[in-house]
Amino acid sequence: MPGEKAWDLADFSGFRLGMYQCRAASRGRVRITSPDPRDSPSIVFNHLTEEEDVRVIMAGMKLAKKLGEAMPKEFDVKEIEPGGDADTDDGLLDYIRSNADTAFHFCGSARMGTDDMAVVDPQLRVRGVDKLRVIDASVMPTIASGNINPAVLMIGEKGADLVKGRTPPADASMSRVTENGTHDGLVPSRLRDMTSDIATVVDAVRGSAPSS
Repeated sequence: MPGEKAWDLADFSGFRLGMYQCRAASRGRVRITSPDPRDSPSIVFNHLTEEEDVRVIMAGMKLAKKLGEAMPKEFDVKEIEPGGDADTDDGLLDYIRSNADTAFHFCGSARMGTDDMAVVDPQLRVRGVDKLRVIDASVMPTIASGNINPAVLMIGEKGADLVKGRTPPADASMSRVTENGTHDGLVPSRLRDMTSDIATVVDAVRGSAPSS
């Protein structure tokens, strides 16, 4: 159960139910405030300015309250927030506007694509700049609806393959099995590197061992 700072832990047992409008219709803006790049920009989020976003968040909060009320009595669950003031739609919306925050899965600032607005091409190379790639969440062309961690790991693996010139076989089902037992083009880069390093060490040890 989070504490008062939201990032700490409360001094009692509990749980929190949360929901997000993953495909928000509301749109904000970011504008420069001066020619000096050290000056902070003007940022307006405009959260909950579209009725669709309000409807989704309200429905989610009402469902969360119902789930809390449906807990077995022996658990003695008590609602801490939003409390009785949010029993009406107006009260619940006031609570949401005062307490809602955003999720922190930033991505898409250097999106991949083939159009003129894309920053990197499908090989993650920065357009117009030689020998430079971007290999992180910023290349995502669209914002994911969930935690981006697994996708970022795969972007890293794919980027490593691109940098090293590795390409998957045309037919994955017919992939060639290498001498160390891995399937070329299918095994994640780090695992493939590790098995290659182990084989190198083993060969070195064998080569240095005295012959009988």
